[in-house]
Amino acid sequence: MIDKPATESAPRRVLILGDSAVGADLARRLAACPEFIPCLMPTGGDAGAGAGAASPAPAGPGDLLGPIRAAAAMVLATDPWAVRLTAAAADVAAALGRPCLRLLVPAWRPGPCDRWIAVADPRRAAGAILRHGLRCPLVVSGALSDAALAALRGCRPVRTGPDAAAAALSGHPGIDSVVMRNQGGSGGLALLQAARQRALPVIMLGRPEQPVAADAGSAAEAFDRIREKLLLELPSRVA
Repeated sequence: MIDKPATESAPRRVLILGDSAVGADLARRLAACPEFIPCLMPTGGDAGAGAGAASPAPAGPGDLLGPIRAAAAMVLATDPWAVRLTAAAADVAAALGRPCLRLLVPAWRPGPCDRWIAVADPRRAAGAILRHGLRCPLVVSGALSDAALAALRGCRPVRTGPDAAAAALSGHPGIDSVVMRNQGGSGGLALLQAARQRALPVIMLGRPEQPVAADAGSAAEAFDRIREKLLLELPSRVA
């Protein structure tokens, strides 16, 4: 049975699932319009700075039922590697009859001066490090599992978070490579630029197959799609 949204009159609640910067950008755009109430629901870590109320991170699919039922629409701004959660949230939205939009920024692509080594998973990333004789890789969090790190015998990996990765590379002249996930978006561009300037190989983990196709690749595009889906007449430009 398809539920009716808890609120059918403006303002309409839009649930944004995920911790991504593009999701926070979308929340700010929606918050600038009195017709919308954005609600950020993180999937781990901080909910993100900016506008919108924040809900607790879901421990499992069952935690999604209430927030999705209370919303007029949902935006999946989840990490490309959060495959199970993304699929579960899409299923719940479909069961409740809620419009569901997948917001996923395009993956990065190597330029002519980049030295990328494309791999499919952490085990292959560790193998590439050893095969190419790399000894001091900069490993961005999430790129290598504990088992993959343990396999790097004779190496001295430097581990860092994504926000500090570019600074870590600049401050450590001994780093001979970078290991990272292909998140896409603007967050990793400084690190990629720094690696390019030093002609360092970048071991890039490709994204897993996505359970939900992308409907929008930017916050601006997602905003327009939400406005269209909810049939609201809003200003075409949001500051």
